[in-house]
Amino acid sequence: MNCRCDDHGSDNVARNQKLQAQQNRSTDVLAIGRIVIAGFMRAPHEETRCGDERTGSNDEHPDAIDSRADNFHELSKIFHERLSCRKLRRFSTLYAKLLARRCAVLCQAIDRRRQFTVKNWQRNGSELRTGAVVCAPMNSNLLRLALTTAAACLSEATTSRAQEAEAARVEVTGAPPGGLRQDMPVGPYDQPEWTTERAFGASRVYVRPPGTVSFNQFWTPEFKDGEVEHTFREEVEIGLPYRLQLDLYQNWNIEHGDTFYKGSSVELRYALANWGKIPLNPTLYGEWNFNDGAPDKWEQKLLLGQTFGRRWNWAGNLTYEQETGGEREQELAVSSALTYALIDQTLNAGVEMLWERKTSKDTRGDPENEFLIGPSINVRPTRFSFITVAPLFGTTDDSPDAEVFVIAGFNFRFGGPPGPGEEGPTAPASMFGR
Repeated sequence: MNCRCDDHGSDNVARNQKLQAQQNRSTDVLAIGRIVIAGFMRAPHEETRCGDERTGSNDEHPDAIDSRADNFHELSKIFHERLSCRKLRRFSTLYAKLLARRCAVLCQAIDRRRQFTVKNWQRNGSELRTGAVVCAPMNSNLLRLALTTAAACLSEATTSRAQEAEAARVEVTGAPPGGLRQDMPVGPYDQPEWTTERAFGASRVYVRPPGTVSFNQFWTPEFKDGEVEHTFREEVEIGLPYRLQLDLYQNWNIEHGDTFYKGSSVELRYALANWGKIPLNPTLYGEWNFNDGAPDKWEQKLLLGQTFGRRWNWAGNLTYEQETGGEREQELAVSSALTYALIDQTLNAGVEMLWERKTSKDTRGDPENEFLIGPSINVRPTRFSFITVAPLFGTTDDSPDAEVFVIAGFNFRFGGPPGPGEEGPTAPASMFGR
């Protein structure tokens, strides 16, 4: 475009005047280039305007060009915000493919508009203008290749990221290498799965994961001096946030052939830390018994529990119980249980023991001491149910001949899926069962 002028000779003077006129028209080429760029920012379905109409209104488009450029640069911001969507693989891959398709359509629109401009320039007989845009198809092809390649890379990257996330989830939800599924951590407290049910007859362990509920039916027949007394309790366990658990009971008995309602109870547990943070995982327990026709009782316990080795589960409870009126009976108790996983998540068997010291206001110096010991079996007939049986046999004069602890329960969950800030370690697919 910038050539030296030769003023010697009439032919040279005419040629220089023609070259100067062509140079003066070079600004039109640049202005038209700006209009073509503005058209690239428009939607693919927008109709193409006439080249003559565009060249006559160059001064009307700078604002539009700037605003469309801003909108185009916002595209990367919106795309990266969408990558944070929880459904990463489905959304981001679709978006990347759509972006590649849009890039191809936009590049085709560039070709059509530039070809249209070339034809108009050729119609006007301007060799310089035609030569100025001869590289336009090549630049369009390079742009198309670059944008399509970038979109394909984004699609592949997001797909790989989603596959890695899916693989990590499979590793979390599966059984640990060489371990047991019932020892897998569940819920936000990282507790082993076996602690989510009544695995023992006379001992309790830890708290339930939040958002889970269990219904348990207790039946405890006691055989002493040829008589049998049946105690029944219906319990609903509710796992709450902040390592809390709420239990509600209904109690009734059968004595000497008569059935009567004994009362209701409310229990609250609090675990001092997540599982494994403190040795033996201590949990505080408080219960109030609202008795019908008898003084109320309150009860405090310290619950302990631990897994030893790969298959041994242990629980221990320290109990203090006090009657609020009447004979003001007092009870101290220690219970313990140790079971072994014979079949993972299906059958656990072991031994349990219970020691109780009972007194009243008139017999503080002459307490009754009971010590019972016997086998314990925990079976899961289905994924969400369990049955625990622990027949304990008395070993002292004050002990009953036998006391059998039978618990049947059903576990289920309530509420919707966890929010972004509520997710903890994922429970295995076999939550509460095989």
